[in-house]
Parts: sequence; structure tokens; C-alpha cells
Amino acid sequence: MRHGKAAFTLAIAAGTALGVPALAGTAQAAPTCNPGETCYVMYWDEYDDSRVVSNPDTYYCYPMPYGAVKGYNHTGRTVWLYKYSRVCGGAPDAKLSPGYSWYDPSTRYYSFDFS
Repeated sequence: MRHGKAAFTLAIAAGTALGVPALAGTAQAAPTCNPGETCYVMYWDEYDDSRVVSNPDTYYCYPMPYGAVKGYNHTGRTVWLYKYSRVCGGAPDAKLSPGYSWYDPSTRYYSFDFS
């Protein structure tokens, strides 16, 4: 046990000294659209109630509480959709490229984020 802890501490110290971003905690949000563009993600639940997320932040997970069955990506970034997670956990289940929409009434997605 003692040897493993020392190796872990050494790896963290070496990573920080080398400026490794993941270890140093320097992740930053990236813009979803160019300045001046209308930027949003719109989605609908199975009852055709719509919601709009305007000017979304790429460093945030957006829950879709009632499950979305269709939507539109009007951003400059790829949207990742999650079927089984309301907190963007695990691997994404679908990819929605900029300017594209989806419609699948048999599948509900419960959250989305960006890459």
C-alpha cells in the first residue's frame, strides 16, 4: 500500500510540473457559436412540448427531464445525446452534428452536452 501511494503522489507531482492540463485542472469552456450568430439547441418531448437552450455553454451538461424524441442543433458544435443518463454520464448514445436535427419517437434522450 505504501509504495502505491508514493507512486501515485509522484505521478501527480510530475504531471503538474510538466503542465498536463487534466492534472492541473485548466479545462475551459469553448464557444458554441461564432459571435453574433443565433445559437441554440431546441428539443421536443413525446407530447410535442418544446424547449430551447439559448447560447449553451460547452462545459455544461443539459438535462432533458421528460426525455426528448426530436430536436435541432443550431450551434457550431457537435451535440452528444444520452439515453440512460440525466447527467451526461458514460458514453454518449448519439451524435448530432451542427445544423442537423433528429426525430425518433421510439427513443428518448435525457441529457446532452458538446464536443
